Amino acid sequence: MRFHSATTLAVAILLITGPEASHAAQTTSGAEVDAVIAAMDEVGDALRTGDNEAFLAMYTPDVFFMPPDSAPAIGKDALAAANPLEGPIPWEEVYEEVMVHGDWAHVIGAWTVGGSEAGKAIYILARQGDGTWKIAREFWNADGSSGEGQ
Repeated sequence: MRFHSATTLAVAILLITGPEASHAAQTTSGAEVDAVIAAMDEVGDALRTGDNEAFLAMYTPDVFFMPPDSAPAIGKDALAAANPLEGPIPWEEVYEEVMVHGDWAHVIGAWTVGGSEAGKAIYILARQGDGTWKIAREFWNADGSSGEGQ
């Protein structure tokens, strides 16, 4: 089942980014990767301070946000309704992989909330017209959540 899930994710990323992305140069270090990490750090800062406006500003208007065991939230308004930020969150995340593929990037991370909750996430970011990066797709799980293969 894990192979099927990994294959499905690979196909989804190809569909999201388009066939030209498979031929684009991939970057795993340097200024572009640093800019993606800085954008992710802004999201973390917003979570830690409870700044909902700054949190939502880091997502594209057409964001596809998929939490575990829930329907996806599509669009920034749906994200705000499905995932309201109700104050500071003791958020920490370690980025296990960061790669830039032209105007798209992906980040794979492991997160914790105050030591009581933990999980993994995959983010797909899109470079904006002004050169900044915003999260366009987010998929995450919680360690210990129900599901096959746990």
